[in-house]
Amino acid sequence: RSISHNGFFAGDDDFHYHSFTTACTNIGNPELIILFGGTNDAWGHADVGEYKYSDWTEADLRTVRPALAYTLSYLKNHHKGARILFLLNTGLDADYNTTMRTVCAEYGVGVVVLSGIEKTGEYPHPTPAGMETIKNQLINYLRK
Repeated sequence: RSISHNGFFAGDDDFHYHSFTTACTNIGNPELIILFGGTNDAWGHADVGEYKYSDWTEADLRTVRPALAYTLSYLKNHHKGARILFLLNTGLDADYNTTMRTVCAEYGVGVVVLSGIEKTGEYPHPTPAGMETIKNQLINYLRK
């Protein structure tokens, strides 16, 4: 999934149905919501856009900042009792890192800054050992 509607190397394609903005509307009633996003947007060089925290248009949601704000706003409003965390992947450029931290801070969402994740592949995805590292870092964060 991508955060924005622009998708993963999609250019002008509409990834609306594969974005966080759509996925967030169909998650049941969890106590803990863990978002792990921004990687596909970064790899696809999706436009981060401008910070915008309301009155989103379809054009806004094709960019990362408004799409993440929409997603977090929706989750906060529809899952008031849930704890929401955002996993910040390794290997993203500074603009995406700043974007995720800034938007999450606006909504009071905790950010788990991952490190040392073993990855493989052309567009590096975590190996089994990398997934174990992510799990351990998340558990350590939750124990704080």
